[in-house]
Amino acid sequence: MCAGAVSHLSVLGGRNRADVCRRILKHCMSNEVANQYSWHGRKKKAVFGKLPLADAVQKAVMRSLKCTAEEVEHECREWFRTASDRDGGRKKRTAKKSDEPSQ
Repeated sequence: MCAGAVSHLSVLGGRNRADVCRRILKHCMSNEVANQYSWHGRKKKAVFGKLPLADAVQKAVMRSLKCTAEEVEHECREWFRTASDRDGGRKKRTAKKSDEPSQ
């Protein structure tokens, strides 16, 4: 990705490393798209970690804060891991479980 994208993403800011990662990823993709990816491509999902966007996100966070690529990767993995819980996903799953008859 171009340096302009990194510059644009790095100004989104945040209170800490996790917040900066969340803000950047939320700016880049919807939860619907995020549900189709994981950092390493597990559970039959597409690999995010090898995309040029992943590199841009890492560079943008490291430009905003003093942190390592591994720390940024950890925060991104967490964001993708919890993608299915956002936008009412957890509530829908909980409601579906309570609607199922007990055995």
